[in-house]
Amino acid sequence: MSRILVLGNATVDVIQRVARLPVAGETLLGEPPLRCAGGKGLNQAIVAARTGAAVDFAAAIGDDAEAALLRAAIAGEGLQRLDWIVVDAPTDLSSIWVDAEGRNMIVSSAACAAALSPAQAAARAGAMAAGDWLLMQGNLSSAATQAAAAAACARGVRVAINAAPIAFDWTAILPLCDLLVVNEVEAATLCGGEDPRMAARRLAAGCDVVLTLGAAGAVLQARDAATLIAAPRAARRRAGSRRGAGSPPSRRRRARRARRHPRRGRHRGGRCRSMPCAPHPT
Repeated sequence: MSRILVLGNATVDVIQRVARLPVAGETLLGEPPLRCAGGKGLNQAIVAARTGAAVDFAAAIGDDAEAALLRAAIAGEGLQRLDWIVVDAPTDLSSIWVDAEGRNMIVSSAACAAALSPAQAAARAGAMAAGDWLLMQGNLSSAATQAAAAAACARGVRVAINAAPIAFDWTAILPLCDLLVVNEVEAATLCGGEDPRMAARRLAAGCDVVLTLGAAGAVLQARDAATLIAAPRAARRRAGSRRGAGSPPSRRRRARRARRHPRRGRHRGGRCRSMPCAPHPT
């Protein structure tokens, strides 16, 4: 059975519900804040494990009360291996506002995620076996993300990337990718403002692409074909709340895909080679 290593971030989420999202300079009253474990990396690892996949999770955290919250929250989630990398920085935190329609605004710190070095990232990806999956997001540094992807490719490991947030130039990393997950805004950004559907087709020249469409579901875009995937009923009821590529529907699709196609993937070097993506401006 192939394994999934989620190499990403873990944050303490501070969530407040508001009647509507504020405009610039406006102060609103919201419900009491809820503090819980979050972060794209941690969320994706938990949901993948809940589908029955064999999942390892590695993330950088601080040495503080927030880190203790994260350790306790994830302890019973059935992950095969937890690799907490303690760094000299406060544990990352996300402030999240959610309105009555499920739309949100998020601001996250990333000092811990950014502190993960390229050598640390490459060492963890380089310990994987051929046929495994490496899943990353946009929270690590560009150098660490690229180092891990390159080390994975050298081992015959398939690479899935949820390119959010877009905080750096992905041009050198996309050619190392077997599966790219983006929402409409991210797809357009990677292709210089192009229409999201056209952007997904262009990105699919180098790897399979999952383009998430919020309440409209998602599109699995291969090089020569596209498949529309309907949104789960819960996501359709809360149109804005599952828009991001880090949302549970897309995480479940990646986990199911990894288990159904243990041998699938474009070769690099001695295996089936992936056609590199053309450079995409950011």
